[in-house]
Amino acid sequence: MNTHHYLGFPQLAGRGLRYVATVDGQWLGLATWQNGAVKCRSRDRWIGWQPKQQFEHLDLIANNTRFLVRSDPGVLPNFASYFLRQMTQRLPADWFATFGHQVLLAETFCHPKAFTGTM
Repeated sequence: MNTHHYLGFPQLAGRGLRYVATVDGQWLGLATWQNGAVKCRSRDRWIGWQPKQQFEHLDLIANNTRFLVRSDPGVLPNFASYFLRQMTQRLPADWFATFGHQVLLAETFCHPKAFTGTM
């Protein structure tokens, strides 16, 4: 992750999970999930949270803080979408097994000037 992701791979702060996607024994996908972003106006407005509720319930949100696919475009069609789907299907159970409670919402962001937001 440090070598191939533009943001590197810092120490996880707070609650977090790491995922690895393998194809034929090779690591082709790496991702991290952590507690929800502290402030996200559009998310909080969509949920209807007031500021106090926002801070009390951040542990119910998983934020995809890093997402890396180490495959050239077109080599494994739809691999990034497949990896994201597999993680989000596992995430509630993994979060519960690790932290003792469900996650109700998964969020992911991308840098709009650096990426198109598609996979």
